[in-house]
Amino acid sequence: MNAAESLELYSSDPNARDRLWGKGSEGRRSAIAPCFDNYLAWSKKSQKNTLEIVATRSGLLPGDQIWTFEKNGLRLGILGLNTSFLQLSE
Repeated sequence: MNAAESLELYSSDPNARDRLWGKGSEGRRSAIAPCFDNYLAWSKKSQKNTLEIVATRSGLLPGDQIWTFEKNGLRLGILGLNTSFLQLSE
């Protein structure tokens, strides 16, 4: 079963959530990552052309990210969450 097929169960099977987010499930999450290779390439390229990023932290999935920007002594934090992984299947 590929990542998209296993995610079809996500909304209907409560145990599927535990299998995706629980301890020892890094392999399941890493199977989702290749679906977001284009996003990761764009993100890496676009970060070079933005405000100065003073801190960044990645989450469990590609797109789960926290950025902290600073300009003229002001800081701005942005949180990005990947919910599109739920749309990998029909």
